[in-house]
Amino acid sequence: MATLDTFKLLVAETAGVADATLSSFIERATLRLTADQWGAAYEDAVCYMAGHLLCMSRHGASQGRAAAAGGGIASETVPAGHSRSYSAPTTRTTEEAMLAATAPGRDFLALRAQAVIGPQLVAPA
Repeated sequence: MATLDTFKLLVAETAGVADATLSSFIERATLRLTADQWGAAYEDAVCYMAGHLLCMSRHGASQGRAAAAGGGIASETVPAGHSRSYSAPTTRTTEEAMLAATAPGRDFLALRAQAVIGPQLVAPA
């Protein structure tokens, strides 16, 4: 199982968050991943997934869903201009787009590309 020390080392977003809160995110992440599929990369994968879940809880899952639906917000003008533009949607899956919405999620995707062979299932939030 991932340790708090490893989590804090790999995921900058853990700074200032109580250990009990971090532990709960680690526990949630372990329910989504299997050690058999990740092998030696399991601890890092759990840490990155836990960091992604932490970030999504802070910034709202709606930000990730917007990125998954059609590209993230590329520019915004407020309040008088009321202008918003979006980046072009990509061909990645909804799961990948949700993960790409946070820095730890992107680290998770990069690690998955290196460590996992075959289909990878991640339970929905």
